[in-house]
Amino acid sequence: MLSDCRDASYGAALFHATLAAGLAEWVERAAGEYNIAYIALGGGCFHNDILLRALSDRLAKHGLQVLTAQQMQPNDSAISLGQAWVALQTIKQGK
Repeated sequence: MLSDCRDASYGAALFHATLAAGLAEWVERAAGEYNIAYIALGGGCFHNDILLRALSDRLAKHGLQVLTAQQMQPNDSAISLGQAWVALQTIKQGK
């Protein structure tokens, strides 16, 4: 159990592996149920390269196409840009 772990390195590895496995299982089930082929990984937690790689690798092995941030950081700044883009499109359409 993670709370019983005395070795910080082992505890960190256990945490990341468990989180990636749990997220991957959840996504894999949803992908199967809803016929999903692509999954986008975004948000500040994906600044964590260990989590990003572990989850991306597992999902790719399951046959999912994994999309990740390429031009902006995967955090609130990208969300804000997306919100501004939606607002601009709404204004352009006169809604």
